[in-house]
Amino acid sequence: MIFFKKLTCALYFGIAFIHTSGVGTCLYASPEQLQGSHYDFKSDMYSLGVILFELFQPFGTEMERTKVLMGLRQGNLPLTFCGKWPIQARYVKLLTSDASSRRPTALQLLESELFHNSANVICALQQKVMKQEEEIKLLKEKIKLLLQERDERDRIKPLGSPV
Repeated sequence: MIFFKKLTCALYFGIAFIHTSGVGTCLYASPEQLQGSHYDFKSDMYSLGVILFELFQPFGTEMERTKVLMGLRQGNLPLTFCGKWPIQARYVKLLTSDASSRRPTALQLLESELFHNSANVICALQQKVMKQEEEIKLLKEKIKLLLQERDERDRIKPLGSPV
């Protein structure tokens, strides 16, 4: 972001497909990045976990922020954070897990309770009802066609069939 007198401008840099090494801030870097080993999109999920934590946890000083974020790397979350934001705390722990295999994907995160609210649940249920209504309509049409075929067969009996 670039700031000019209360004016905020968001810049879009596109989607990066090439992984780079040694780029970024160590507080946001995943363990595999810091070790210099192979990493993938799950490393970005680690960084997202740190950012999610920062969104809900206020800090008095930069030193406090650094200390708490270093503790996060060891799996330590402030008890006040866990008490006040239990759902967010659960996902911060998952996202900042040492093992990248335990971190959720972006899609899993989007479908998680972290993003569920009453409006999302209602919308999802409405879509499900609409889909079921469409399926019921198609099944009724199919039943109607099958009944018409049966009636047609019953009306036109082949010659020589018993009455």
